[in-house]
Amino acid sequence: MAENDFAEGNAGGGAPELNTNAEIHGGFADWRKVYDRLEGADRARVDRLIESMRETAIEHAPEVSAERRERLLKEKATLSVMNTRAMADTIGTPEDPVGGARGFVIEEDREHAGEHYTVHKANPALGASTAIAARQRMIAEELRLWPGFREE
Repeated sequence: MAENDFAEGNAGGGAPELNTNAEIHGGFADWRKVYDRLEGADRARVDRLIESMRETAIEHAPEVSAERRERLLKEKATLSVMNTRAMADTIGTPEDPVGGARGFVIEEDREHAGEHYTVHKANPALGASTAIAARQRMIAEELRLWPGFREE
């Protein structure tokens, strides 16, 4: 993300010193900061998503205040962009399903006591995507964006 001093490729480059959980996809970022930095096609996508959900939320969750509804719609739409980026780090994109994706399992070279070894671990983008999807479901349920899917 632009203006993120810790993002790979930006000034200040990479994660803070001693941070072994550095991510390159932005899936763990604060959605508000992501929204504030969105431009172009991503901003237009978020705006379209908000607009497409608004009428359903108004109709099916009238008890949610307008202010809260708009904040939740903005959050859910922004999370959609974030989830797309996290999944692209894992499985790629429809346009390029392999290029740039690190896959489900990633390798990390490590050193300990002068010995070098490789560790295989799950791509952290999977965890980000799972957390994002869970939050999106919570918002959808509160705003009743899937009427008839879950009857109370």
